[in-house]
Amino acid sequence: HDRISLEIMRGCVQGCRFCQAGYEKRPQRFRSPRRVKQLAQEAYLNTGIQEIGLTSLSSSDHPSLLEIMDKLGPWAKPLRLAISVPSLRVNEQALELPKRMADSRSRGLTLAPEVATDRLREIINKGIRDEDLYAGTLEAWRNGFTNVKLYFMLGIPGEIDDDIKGIVRMSEHCSHLRREAGLGGPGQVHSSISTFVPKALTPFQWAAQARPEEIESKHELLKKEQNMRSVRLKPHDYRESLLEGFLSRADRRAGAVLYQAWKRGARFDAWVERIDLSAWNSAWKETGYGPEETAWRERSVSECLPWDHLDHGVAREYLEQEWAKAKNPELTAHCQTEACGDCGVGAKTCVDIKAVSGLFEKFDRPRLVQRGQDNPDLQLNPEGVGIEAPLKLRSKSKAPLRTSP
Repeated sequence: HDRISLEIMRGCVQGCRFCQAGYEKRPQRFRSPRRVKQLAQEAYLNTGIQEIGLTSLSSSDHPSLLEIMDKLGPWAKPLRLAISVPSLRVNEQALELPKRMADSRSRGLTLAPEVATDRLREIINKGIRDEDLYAGTLEAWRNGFTNVKLYFMLGIPGEIDDDIKGIVRMSEHCSHLRREAGLGGPGQVHSSISTFVPKALTPFQWAAQARPEEIESKHELLKKEQNMRSVRLKPHDYRESLLEGFLSRADRRAGAVLYQAWKRGARFDAWVERIDLSAWNSAWKETGYGPEETAWRERSVSECLPWDHLDHGVAREYLEQEWAKAKNPELTAHCQTEACGDCGVGAKTCVDIKAVSGLFEKFDRPRLVQRGQDNPDLQLNPEGVGIEAPLKLRSKSKAPLRTSP
């Protein structure tokens, strides 16, 4: 893409139970507003590219996102640069962003509610509120945005028809808000609807993925419920999700499947127009290993998983607790602002990062800052914790090493 991608934060501790990167990239690290502006100016001078994307797993969770926008705005406006942000978690900062972006060339706002009902939010641990989403959308219309894009998922464990219908209701309400704001007709809302794929090293690594016939039925329900032409619902092709689901939790036997599918002509399958399921079906049949074994069955927590020997910091016991909460269901607190959830990365490491970052008043104490500066596991730069270098993590997992046959 013709866009400068500038990472403002790495890692996320919201704890969405479907998100592999959110568990893999812990602990959470931040760039300061001053450092972000410096890097943006250097990147623009060296490329001349007219759009800068402020990227991260959850940019609206950066404690100084609004300050970053305030620093970039006066510099970017005379140069006619567009400042864009990725799909945003719905929270208080996301409500203010449309005002900061009003002078930018970017005319679209992207929000990620993921699901449309409170019941599913408790299952996936997405603690957001409808009113925040609607308030952010309303601000977008009032500040001249021409379209709003929403990201949803379907096929989540425990999902019922009313959850699917809720996607349409929420999308159409966001469209209606433009009329309610006195700006003419309804607004253009594009809702991208992906199929939930359980991923390794997440609490949903034991969950079953919905079968293609179930996904097709959910897609039909979406079409049946839609009433507004100003709302565009775009479900993902189930064939993509089928291949992703197979590969996401396969073991070493997938190598033979990949080879057989390749021999039968499978190429560039990430492009919808190039997917050839017949090649994969033949490969699955010949090897005797396919989605039945990897994607479509729920696994027991006592099962030895192909990736159990990998240690990315978050303890397996913590993932088991979160899987139990998803079934209950029950929300887990956001540890950026609340108590440490003891995920395995280590509270001391997270506190040291927050202290030296200078972004959290609660941790801006001389003793904590000095301890963080003395921590040999953190690579520091003048603006805080350098995110370019890996951290040396010591997992607190008490589980014995598991290896698959």
